[in-house]
Amino acid sequence: GNQGAARRGRLCAAALALMSSASVTPAAFLRVGDAIFLVSVDSSEGEGGFVSARRGQLGVCSSPTPPASFSHESVFVVKPQQNYVAARKLKTMLEQENKTAEQMAADPALMAAQAAVEREEEMNRASFSRIAGREVRYGQVVQLHHAVTDVPVAVGRQAALLNREGRRVVESEAAGDAAWFRVMPRLRIQSEGERVRLGDPIVLEHVQTSLRLRVERAGRMPDGRREVSATLEKAALRVSLYRPHGGAGEDADAPRPLFGGEAVRLVYEEEDGFLAAIASDLILKDLGGRLVPVVQAAVAASEQRDTTVAGGGAATAALVAADSHDDASLDTMWSFLNADITSGAALRWGGRVWIAHAPSGRALGVAGGGTAEEEGMAVGTIQLSPDEPAAQRRGLFELVPLDAASSGAVAADSLFRLRHVDSGRWIHFARTGSDAGAREKRPSLSEMSAKVTRASVAREEVEAAGAYTKLLVAGALSATVASVDDNVVSLQRVPLEHYSDCLRSGEWLAALRTPSDPKALGRVAGELIRFVTVSDNPDPLTREGLPHAARQLILRQRGVLDLVLAAAEAPLTAAGAEGAGSEPSVPSKAQQELSRSASSMATGALSSSVKEMKRALTLCMVLFRHLLRGHDANKDYAMRFVPRLQLMLGLGIRSAGALTEVFLENESVLKLVTDKHVAKFISLIREVGRQARYTKFLTVLCQCGGLPIRVNQWRICKMLVHEAPELLTSLKLEAGRVLVSGDRQYFPVLGQVGGSMELVEWLAHCPCDDTVGYFESCLGLFAALAEGRNLRNAPALSARLPYPLLEAMAKDERLRAVQRGGKPLGLAVA
Repeated sequence: GNQGAARRGRLCAAALALMSSASVTPAAFLRVGDAIFLVSVDSSEGEGGFVSARRGQLGVCSSPTPPASFSHESVFVVKPQQNYVAARKLKTMLEQENKTAEQMAADPALMAAQAAVEREEEMNRASFSRIAGREVRYGQVVQLHHAVTDVPVAVGRQAALLNREGRRVVESEAAGDAAWFRVMPRLRIQSEGERVRLGDPIVLEHVQTSLRLRVERAGRMPDGRREVSATLEKAALRVSLYRPHGGAGEDADAPRPLFGGEAVRLVYEEEDGFLAAIASDLILKDLGGRLVPVVQAAVAASEQRDTTVAGGGAATAALVAADSHDDASLDTMWSFLNADITSGAALRWGGRVWIAHAPSGRALGVAGGGTAEEEGMAVGTIQLSPDEPAAQRRGLFELVPLDAASSGAVAADSLFRLRHVDSGRWIHFARTGSDAGAREKRPSLSEMSAKVTRASVAREEVEAAGAYTKLLVAGALSATVASVDDNVVSLQRVPLEHYSDCLRSGEWLAALRTPSDPKALGRVAGELIRFVTVSDNPDPLTREGLPHAARQLILRQRGVLDLVLAAAEAPLTAAGAEGAGSEPSVPSKAQQELSRSASSMATGALSSSVKEMKRALTLCMVLFRHLLRGHDANKDYAMRFVPRLQLMLGLGIRSAGALTEVFLENESVLKLVTDKHVAKFISLIREVGRQARYTKFLTVLCQCGGLPIRVNQWRICKMLVHEAPELLTSLKLEAGRVLVSGDRQYFPVLGQVGGSMELVEWLAHCPCDDTVGYFESCLGLFAALAEGRNLRNAPALSARLPYPLLEAMAKDERLRAVQRGGKPLGLAVA
């Protein structure tokens, strides 16, 4: 008995020692600043799953294995409770005034409130930095922020999708104190005040409502996940560590290591190129009206089968030339993932990693298992499936340092070579040709999408369309037995904002591909307008501000230009239409109604359904224009859409503004203008109405960067001033008065008074603001036609606007008093 008691005492002492040693292990307890992931542990269902944020909604995938998107959908950062007092005051002020921040920009009270919000945000950041690393205890209030986008998780006011008694759990940038959660114990052996141990089940209780997060047992959301909602029922989530705050365990004086899940670019030093996955997840319509992956259509069309990893999908791995690479490019955005993708720990030399292409969700891979007889094996991209043995054989690599003595964590500034784990082969880039500076144009599948609409399209058609626009280093990637010293790779970290923008933009793609209704399409287009512009005006229809160049490029590379145009075309195409870019034989009913309503002679109101559709299509065109503003590369890309945009003119959905932006200040595109482009807008002036947006387009064609485009000046003057003068008003000076006259068919107000009246009277009493704006824009067009001392156009313009007439207009005080839309007319007389 004494021996048994002594043995039990020794066992208890050993257990206490183990517990004591575990208690001092940094990773044993949850800490502020840790990157974590949550797993459903509801045993009543017999299945678990990883909590993920997708399109702003929290859900759980039923699979017990982590999905390929785990590192950017399921990782959250634990942050302390933050203050939002100043933010609430600002919101209350705007609600009471019923105005936007842009409308109150000059208000001293608003400026003071905004300054207070900025100070509050700075204090929150300082507080987080100060207490990061402290242990989280039960009963403590914390916030969960998405690791990539830094958007907090919050309980919204809307009912849950699958449980009307619960509330929806979302990501919201304006969450405020709705993002506060209290960490509570699930097990009775734990109590408030104790440290939260990693791996234990916890309850996340919403502070405002006392609701708890739980995973719905029944039903699925549209994306196939189970919904995470907030209800009164107590449910458990298991918290696990992805990456400790600050990379615990690493030497503070050593260079910062590369952590799993970080976005990087791989630079081939000797070749002066960036490793790229030339692929896109864009989906377009084919002639049958079905949706097909454009990567499949494009690869089949261009017969680039040599760049396809056998059995792994269609995508090209190549090197983008550094001199044509953009800092925000998605093609060269990669992330290293540990073999266990649920670990975001620092990568180590000799460890196995996935090299994942962030935008497409694919991974670098080698075809086949590798044999000693094969000299070179194809390298491309495969579907990232971490739990599949076939994917592991093809897609796992190790980083081999140049210095054989290197060990431990991989520093971000290291030089290394890539070795395929399964075959032991080295990733090698072999140039084609002897010219060291050789470049070749290979198909960028995302850029081919505009012309490839069916898998059977001829390769000659694709080449003729100018789809081969990606400038790559001439050569090919392969896996070889021999190690080549020249294949040295270095890393460049991708700015977090670019990586975040890439992932956020991906959430809108599905909605653009298959919009459920016009209202949903308009909502997505509005969100993208706010995403790509910098402004305090929240109204997407009137929002201007500054364009966000990096996001413009990201959205174009994700295929948003193609998708938004296809989404706008869909309701305008009747059954039996011949496809995108061709004139439908029978316009749809909606197109006919829009066309009638856009006419200056239209009468009657639109039906509610067509009105909703018109708003959605208008937002699509506004988004299209914002994607091009000040971005030459996007404008060059959009030139292929000109015929399709022309088919949408005259519908009152601002397609003229989108088309104008393609040509605005874009010299290479302006030189491609033909008589057909000009004739289309002249016909719109004749058939749809005298509207300023049509003449403004013609004005844009006449100049670039303050310099005249002679050929376009001559073309427009000939086709409009000489051949279609009935579409213009005529002015004459008579007894010191400026009289205006015009064709009775196109200017009915003038026709009612005998064809002529005083200009001031006509402008002041014209019932249609479009006509007054048209007159003003015509004066601007005449100035553009004469710019740069255009001697060929000068005689016709001088005859139409002689100097004494212009002088009389400039001195007439009554003209300057004329207003349009509550603003001075501002005639372009000078």
